[in-house]
Amino acid sequence: MSENLPERLPQTSHDAVGVFRQPAPRTYRVEGIVMRVIPYGEKDRILTIYTRQMGKLSAIAKGSRNPLTRLAPATQLFTHAHYFLAQGKTLEVVTQVRIIEVFEGLRRDVEMMVVCAQCCEMLSKSVPDGEADPALFDDLLSALRIANRGVDADLLLTAFISRLLKRVGYMPQVGFCVSCGSRELGEEVHLSIAQGGTLCKACADRRGFDFKLSKGDVALISDSLRFGIYAVTRSRPRDVSAERVSECLTLFWQYLFQTQLQSVKVRQQLRNWRKGFGLSQRGDECNGDKV
Repeated sequence: MSENLPERLPQTSHDAVGVFRQPAPRTYRVEGIVMRVIPYGEKDRILTIYTRQMGKLSAIAKGSRNPLTRLAPATQLFTHAHYFLAQGKTLEVVTQVRIIEVFEGLRRDVEMMVVCAQCCEMLSKSVPDGEADPALFDDLLSALRIANRGVDADLLLTAFISRLLKRVGYMPQVGFCVSCGSRELGEEVHLSIAQGGTLCKACADRRGFDFKLSKGDVALISDSLRFGIYAVTRSRPRDVSAERVSECLTLFWQYLFQTQLQSVKVRQQLRNWRKGFGLSQRGDECNGDKV
């Protein structure tokens, strides 16, 4: 059976005239990534899983909060695994799990965990349940694998958000002025969130704008769409502020979906905490000296 289709374990029954038939199966296997974990009751967890075959789905992992159960490590955030599910009345039920990756390097970096949590939160809130998109699944998996090896957090965010917005049909226009159509945007590119893209200087002066981006910033967005997350995060772009671009795209997403991201608030709290203790962005320096 193809890996691109859920592997279903059929049940059997007889019809009215005694012919042996196979009705709709009730158990199946999917490849998925845990995007959200909610404690439920005393022993259970409810998982939001993004799957290659069936898109986003919710499932309950009974007893998974017991540290001695085999389901405990397989139901952690970001876990990439094959999940064996049984159909339930309201939620699918996790019956078995075969772990593929757990991303141990990622879990040792608080900053990167928050960034990957933002990727998961944005994806979860951008797509409906039950609509498969293998390209989005591959982008999320790529982001986790790259984060696991270590990379600039904002560069990763910029690449992921750009591709997510493009895939769901809400990518801002960055190649021309969305007001007058001019392709002469100048050395500094003005971007309006409400108007959905870049403006030439004249239209920006007349209508207002939210961000000033360099041509390198705009090229970073375009390269993310053209070359993919791996290529962009391996590059060393010049005249680029990945932090400014990731902030711009995050605000653009929040404006479109009218949703405040909890992960963004957590990251800002982490930054404020580090500033309060004189730590660097990655937390490995204190007042210029190694700790």
